[in-house]
Amino acid sequence: MTTTAVNDISDLSRILQENPEWREHFRALLLSREVLTQPEKMAQLTERVDGLTARMDQFILEMREYTRRADARMEQFIAEQREINARADARMDQFDQFSRETKEFILEMREYTRRADERMEQFDRFILETRAFISETRQFTKEMREYNAKADRRMDRFDDRLGSYLGDLLENRLHGRIVPLIANRFGLRRTIILKSRFFQMDSGLYEQLDAAEDAGQISLRQNCQLQLADFILRGVRKDTREPAYVVVEASRTIKEYDISRARERADILAAVTGAAAFPAAIGNLIADPQESQAADSAVAIIQAPEPKPERD
Repeated sequence: MTTTAVNDISDLSRILQENPEWREHFRALLLSREVLTQPEKMAQLTERVDGLTARMDQFILEMREYTRRADARMEQFIAEQREINARADARMDQFDQFSRETKEFILEMREYTRRADERMEQFDRFILETRAFISETRQFTKEMREYNAKADRRMDRFDDRLGSYLGDLLENRLHGRIVPLIANRFGLRRTIILKSRFFQMDSGLYEQLDAAEDAGQISLRQNCQLQLADFILRGVRKDTREPAYVVVEASRTIKEYDISRARERADILAAVTGAAAFPAAIGNLIADPQESQAADSAVAIIQAPEPKPERD
């Protein structure tokens, strides 16, 4: 039997080597519970680290896939942007072409207006000379009165035709001046022509008219009435910053029906657009009754001076 006498540390060491079961018992006596459980905790920690490593590997794979998709989306976005830029360049080229054509048209209109002014002056001289001739003819003898009456009737028909022609010439002359005239009179900014004898009615306004007619808001007659207006302009009011429209009737001599048509057509436009619409009548001549009628109907009168005849 192995001796168990312990005289020094070497004896204790020899006994523990010969009796392994004592070592466990001796370890339990010497070491704390925390130290004894360290191997088990180390094993658990190792297992958790392995789990975290696996999750990290999965995260790295997912991030690589996400990066690959992001790169693909970025390439697609760049391609789409290039296509958008190409379309924008094409539209800009179209706009440049339109600008050039518009400038050419404006130059042609200026030349046309200049020639129309010259013809207007010639016709005014002709009217003055014709009226002087009629005045002298009326002083003739009794036998000539019947002739004068016939001449007067012919002259009335001529004045009607001439008045219509002069009205057309007035519209031609006003076309280049109507925007500043209306903008100044009604306090508008960014004023543009939506309809005139040279410009067909704006497509957007056409659509509004048709939609209002389809909805029963206006009748077919009212739709056609507005399309017969001499000028339709749109701008922004300086005081309220709200959009506003102006309907203009142009005639050499402003008459009762010019004022009533301007009022009616402005009311139709206001009903269609839901914005303010002002009526106006422009002409060279207006009588007192028509001025009172315009004031009662809230129709603005803009009197254009008659061109002076040339002096030799």
